[in-house]
Amino acid sequence: MATFVTQQIDQAWRSGSAGIILDIDSTRGSEDSAVAIKQAIVSRSRDLPIAAFVHDRALGPACLVAISCKTLALTPDASLGGASDGGIKADYRSAAESTGRNPNIAAAFVSADSPLPTLGIKPTDSLTLTTKQALSVGYCDVAANDYPDVLAKMGLGTASI
Repeated sequence: MATFVTQQIDQAWRSGSAGIILDIDSTRGSEDSAVAIKQAIVSRSRDLPIAAFVHDRALGPACLVAISCKTLALTPDASLGGASDGGIKADYRSAAESTGRNPNIAAAFVSADSPLPTLGIKPTDSLTLTTKQALSVGYCDVAANDYPDVLAKMGLGTASI
């Protein structure tokens, strides 16, 4: 999967696409693949706007992919978080830092290092956010119903899909 997604990102960049929307709905996956996709997103996002559109869930490794995108859109009833492998906690932190989000919240998707009282999280708890919570802490840029909502948030309201 990582090779396919990376190739598609590179192809969109080479062809001069206005941007990319990664459509995400996943509760599992390969952490190695998520790290590879994160690296592709971060390396191309300097030249190409890349958004994640989470329809229902971005849990586990899918959460890392989603938070790596500059624009993070969730449907009103989506959830984000619930990662389990402490080995890639640093990747969550770096993804948050590269997109200007709170790295402590990103780390808490795996296992909180410190309390996050506004979210009811104690050290070692794993965090999963609803759309409303994600909006309130900067982990959702827009509650979106469809691609045009995401494109508008990306500043590409006139782009075609």
